[in-house]
Amino acid sequence: MKNRCTPNCNYPAGIPVGGDAKSEPSWLASPPTTCMWNDNLVCALKNRFSLFCFILLTVVDLTWFVFYAPWNFGYMKSNGDSFGYYCYLPATFIHHDLPHLRYTYYYSQKECSLSRDSTRPVVIQEAHLYKNKQVIKYTCGIAILEAPFFFMGHAVTKLLNMPADGYSFYYMFFVHWGNILFVLAGLFLLRILLLKYFSDFISGMVLLSIAVGTNLFHFTVYKTGMSHGYLFTLYVVLMLATIRFFSRKDATSAILLGLSAGLITLIRPDEIICLFIPLGYGVSSPGELKQKFNSLFRQKEFYLAVFFFFLCAVPQFVYWKTMTGQWLYYSYTDESFDFRHPHIWQGLVGFANGWLPYTPVMVLAILGIPLLLTRLKAWLLPLIAFLPLHIYIIYSWWCWFYMNGLGSRPMIEAYPLLALPLGLLYALLLKKRVARLAGILLLFFFCAQQMMMTWQTAHSLLLSEGSSRTFYLNTLFKTSLSMKNLVEFDIDENQPDSLICDHVVWRQDFEDSLNKYYVRNGRGMSGNYSFLLNSNSQYSPTLDSTVSACGLKPRQWLRISFDACKLAQGGGFYNYTSMMVMWKRGSKYLHSNSLRIQNKMQSSSPLRLWRDECNIAGHITYYTRVPPDVKPDDRLNVFGMNVGNASVLIDNLEVEACR
Repeated sequence: MKNRCTPNCNYPAGIPVGGDAKSEPSWLASPPTTCMWNDNLVCALKNRFSLFCFILLTVVDLTWFVFYAPWNFGYMKSNGDSFGYYCYLPATFIHHDLPHLRYTYYYSQKECSLSRDSTRPVVIQEAHLYKNKQVIKYTCGIAILEAPFFFMGHAVTKLLNMPADGYSFYYMFFVHWGNILFVLAGLFLLRILLLKYFSDFISGMVLLSIAVGTNLFHFTVYKTGMSHGYLFTLYVVLMLATIRFFSRKDATSAILLGLSAGLITLIRPDEIICLFIPLGYGVSSPGELKQKFNSLFRQKEFYLAVFFFFLCAVPQFVYWKTMTGQWLYYSYTDESFDFRHPHIWQGLVGFANGWLPYTPVMVLAILGIPLLLTRLKAWLLPLIAFLPLHIYIIYSWWCWFYMNGLGSRPMIEAYPLLALPLGLLYALLLKKRVARLAGILLLFFFCAQQMMMTWQTAHSLLLSEGSSRTFYLNTLFKTSLSMKNLVEFDIDENQPDSLICDHVVWRQDFEDSLNKYYVRNGRGMSGNYSFLLNSNSQYSPTLDSTVSACGLKPRQWLRISFDACKLAQGGGFYNYTSMMVMWKRGSKYLHSNSLRIQNKMQSSSPLRLWRDECNIAGHITYYTRVPPDVKPDDRLNVFGMNVGNASVLIDNLEVEACR
């Protein structure tokens, strides 16, 4: 590609950036340039391939966004993070009930076709009661960014004479559109950033990799309303503002620097570590760091940036002071970090919402980090200071697997920084024509995988936060689930096609009519009685015997089968009625697995991870292996368990040893 930006100004001494264009093919590396904002807009229009990639990803994002129509979902109207971020706006500007949220919650539930008494105090998971006031646990940063689109929705709603309650159609429509437009703006700015250091071809590759090949795609087109898309864009702005501030040191760059860092910290206070980016930029030794600080303290623009950084926090401080009487308040109460026991390995590579299994393109970005030692040295210290600490903090959180998403969603904030080593690795690997073609095919795979996983999530074929390695590998790119897949999701064991039964370990027909939880059949179950699992009877009769008495050996297969019938709705995905298999040594549990029952019963609808149908019955059979480390005196327990409010009948429970 010959169309490239040409340098029109120089970086300050001691801040090496870019690379030697003479040592690389012209399509790999552009000469370093510091053209910024208006100049870079001209540069952006001259580079054709990356512009085509941006147009392509915009079309892809908007197409899938319209296809999923997330404004019709109940996420922002019912509960969860997006509800907690957004509720500041209707509570403040429409219902004027910020201290108690009664009317805000009433109208949000009404829009979800749920009834509630607006005169009674509310108890919601997004807030907690503090001296008779409901304190929203989420900070107000996202609400500030959503505000322009909220007011657009309010104006259109009033104009069309629709319910101006903050949750009717046009509020949701405009706020969700605001989310995707904010992300697309961030991607456009990321393209400007990439073109400063890479060729047009590499910039386009990296742009597509980030926009469609990572779980940013999921939070752009499907699970909108979360904080991660907004944070992604703010981090891009922070990086561009950092470059401009240290090359120009003008008031505009100082304001942008302070606002972007301040909003990032306001949205997620633990992201205050974003300050390592401007503070570490261009520093390669302790002496340079000291010199940089001495220089900053003598510049009035630095204090302007600090002022706007703290200005962003003022609305939150005022809210906390009004609600609690304290300027600084920990609103998450009993939700906290455990810095002594972080789940770093599970968070990075685990299949229960781990980062890399659901965003494999970032493996290339990690491999490219050492390349910062020789090129783009200005970004080496910000990356190695920010990324390890960011990983340590987010995976020390109590809910380290971060529900309600696809993959490890807090890592999205690091993608603007990781785009740089990703570009360096692409430039290294794609020097030859064959490697270039392989790289394009690999990028196509990453993008296709993200789109497919989002589609699977939308159709209840994938729930990454509860997934397992076996399920992940066996359902990649599948458009429907089998009964084996449902079992693999629960117990993480490949299911054999058929095994020969050696002997029956235990059989329970539940025909003891003296037990009050043995109910008469009449719903297709065999025999006279079945056992009722409900909120009053949480455990069925249990197999409790030693491994030797059961005639079992390590690694031997068990076949567990039973009849089941769901009588009434109730119970969420995490409190399904389950069949439990536990291995104990004394009072210590060695191994266990839990099979959800409700979604295994056949019906006219396709098999899904989440099903809440009533009056369906079926015979369920699955296999599980005896753990390799059991001893003859260890005990085996098999029983049905109900921890929710569902009502499920089970009958003819049988445990067989197979080969």
